[in-house]
This record gives sequence, structure tokens and C-alpha cells, in this order.
Amino acid sequence: MSKMTLEPAAPAPNGTVVLPQVGALAVSARHAAWLSPDGEIEELDPDAAAARAADGALVCHAKSVARRLGIGSFPAYDLLDLFAFVHPAQFCLPTIRGMARRLGLEKPRDLDGECVAMIAIARHLLTDLAQGRADARSDPAGLAEIMHRGGWSWGPLFWPRSA
Repeated sequence: MSKMTLEPAAPAPNGTVVLPQVGALAVSARHAAWLSPDGEIEELDPDAAAARAADGALVCHAKSVARRLGIGSFPAYDLLDLFAFVHPAQFCLPTIRGMARRLGLEKPRDLDGECVAMIAIARHLLTDLAQGRADARSDPAGLAEIMHRGGWSWGPLFWPRSA
């Protein structure tokens, strides 16, 4: 099995937030929803959702998503990882609704809403980090660079790949 690398958009100028150029995937026990990078929302069956995830996705709790889809690991931008980095040792329920509640964002009502909420959550967390509002007790930029070198999926949003 080959390892796929997630590629972000080019770094944005002036400290603006750059979101990963992948779709957002929300899953329930029997259904899935996909929000494409172009803004199109689709309802998917688990097999179609697994196929989309294989190319990379923005998710909440990648291991749980993989288990629900009946697949192994897949290239993912996991919002739980980003939340833990930006707000270490801060509690939130490990769900899209839990993160939305913790960040003061509108709670989604269905899978389509969860996809939209994931974009808002990612933007909120990346903005907190970019504007120095992260709860990191040390150097968040230095730590993110080390994590990037170790393969952290969010790392390329902060440091362009070296040639």
C-alpha cells in the first residue's frame, strides 16, 4: 500500500488562512455527506464515501470515520488533531457538534451541516493559530514545524514542502 501525501493550496500572503484543498466528509452509521472543495454537497453511500476518502478528506476523528466506512487509514486532515494542537489540554466532545459548541460556532443539524461546520471549525482554529490566539504554552510555530517534519497532515499549511 503506497502512502499518499496531502497537498495543500499554496501558502497565502499576509497571514491569511489557507484551508486544505480536499473535501469535507461526515459519516453516520449508514450514510455519508461530502462537501467538495468547490462547495457542492452530495449524499453518498459508504462505498462511495470510502472512495472519496482515499484521495484525502477533512474529517473529525479519522479512525472512527475509517471504521464506519470499513476501510483502513486514509489521508486525512483530522480536526481533532488540529483542535488538540491549537488548544492543548482543553476539553471538547470529540465530535463535529462538540467542537462547534466549544468554539462558539453554530451546531450542525444533519450530515450536510456537519460538512459545512467542519470548514468553519478548520477556519476558526487556523485563524486562532495565525493570529496568536492558540493556547500553546510554548512556541507553536516551532512545534508545528517539528510535527510537519514528522508527517503531520496539517504541517504543509504552515511550511511549504522543501524541494
